[in-house]
Amino acid sequence: MRQQTGWQFKPPWWAWVLLLAGVLIFSSLSAWQLGRAEEKRELLELFEAGTETRVVESAEHWQELERYAPVRLKGRFLPEREFLLESMLREGAPGFHVWTPFRLKADGSLIVVDRGWIADEDVEARLAEQRPSTESLTVAGRVDSLPRPGFRLSAPSPEGDWPRRIYFPEAEDLQSQLGEPVIDGRLLMDAEASPGFRRDWDPINMPPERHLGYAFQWAAVTLAVIILFIVVNLKRVHRNE
Repeated sequence: MRQQTGWQFKPPWWAWVLLLAGVLIFSSLSAWQLGRAEEKRELLELFEAGTETRVVESAEHWQELERYAPVRLKGRFLPEREFLLESMLREGAPGFHVWTPFRLKADGSLIVVDRGWIADEDVEARLAEQRPSTESLTVAGRVDSLPRPGFRLSAPSPEGDWPRRIYFPEAEDLQSQLGEPVIDGRLLMDAEASPGFRRDWDPINMPPERHLGYAFQWAAVTLAVIILFIVVNLKRVHRNE
């Protein structure tokens, strides 16, 4: 009687189910990271595009603009009702973004102007030093949406004296604080404009290349799962003839 050696590949049904689930999950994560990389590229292109600067005097004009479009607002600041956007870290240091309401000249609409980042020390003294004029003026910057956190925590509505500390508000929250309608968006004040704080604006918090790296890692995990599945379930068998 002669013994013959061969290979057998008969994974149990539950192993196929686990393989399918793993491949779907990891490949989906890879595809999601690729999509995020493309989104970041588009944001960078929008931010760097040299479009013509438009003058905005009303809420109607603002609604016609694309994100990061360069604009000039005509109106006046309301520095007596400023907000401090909390949980803004810069190079590991805690701080705030200073949001000053700005009343548009033509229709009286309110929009917040982001005057930049300030460290969490001597805040009130520094705000007093950089207090904007209440006279009618023109302020330059870029159109942006209100920032959104990765996940939203419930936070009490700020009360009391101004400036008020606030955590990632929506337009409705700002309206409730100011007692009148507020445009859903903000102006990123130009770095050269005065008065203000640190304004080295960056439209993205993670470059496209890092998302591509994560996409490659998830694709590698998907491939590793498939190889491991084959190795574990491929067995050498011996047959007698």
